[in-house]
Amino acid sequence: MQQKKDLADIFSEKKEQEKTALEVESNSVVAAANEKLPPSRQGKRCLTGWFHPETHQQVRMIAAKEDKTYEQVLGDGLNLLFEKHGMPPIA
Repeated sequence: MQQKKDLADIFSEKKEQEKTALEVESNSVVAAANEKLPPSRQGKRCLTGWFHPETHQQVRMIAAKEDKTYEQVLGDGLNLLFEKHGMPPIA
């Protein structure tokens, strides 16, 4: 029975080492990607979705009417969603 426990410990340690290695590699990839980004995008994440062309057109129209960027209009929409769910508007 002791041999099985030792094998289980070995597998557990190996799994933890692989997890740590993946985290380090992932952090390195993110850091390298951030270096290539302009300062205004560093530390931020991209949100995407697939919508009908009419949706895209309407968002562009709102942005033009309000003299805002596409991202600002999307942020306004996300803030309304957050507030609806009792969360702070942070977008």
